[in-house]
Amino acid sequence: MHNLQTTHWIFARWYYTLAAAAFILLASAAILQLLTPKPEKTATSFSALMPGNTFSSKKQQELGEPIESAITEQGDTKYLYQSSFAALPNELYISKENKVVFIKEFVLPDHEHTVSQYAAEYGEPDLVMYDSSSPDSVRAHVFLEAGLVVVAHVDGDIVEQKWLFEPTTKEKFLAGYGDTLSEIGSGPE
Repeated sequence: MHNLQTTHWIFARWYYTLAAAAFILLASAAILQLLTPKPEKTATSFSALMPGNTFSSKKQQELGEPIESAITEQGDTKYLYQSSFAALPNELYISKENKVVFIKEFVLPDHEHTVSQYAAEYGEPDLVMYDSSSPDSVRAHVFLEAGLVVVAHVDGDIVEQKWLFEPTTKEKFLAGYGDTLSEIGSGPE
């Protein structure tokens, strides 16, 4: 009988020790989570911006501080904002009249954003071109009437970049923000 009570006492002690250790572990994890700094917003979202709209101070505030800004040859202000890729900042161009004129956004690969999806929505692209600032393995699919370019890898159809601009003609687009595009691949290898 003495042996049975000793065994029961050992298991009871083990159970309470395990419960206490689990409680301490959970409490420590909760405290650590509270003390760990939250990552800052890494990529700027341009979802509220559309070319042709005024670049209000409220929108500027929502976007936060740009990485860099410069005046282009056309007199637009080019802002660079953090994207999901550290070496490739998103670009936002604002006219002298304070209107959004062009957005170049690098997007994370997402199987819901494919060239096929955009073609189903907007029809076949008006132009399929190479971007001299990108590798030859990607193509720029230009939808002039939608004011949209989607840049995607030739294998997989997954969109890597989205460019937004006011709907225009081929000539005006290629002379303006499409000036890095060509029909012949000559991008970096």
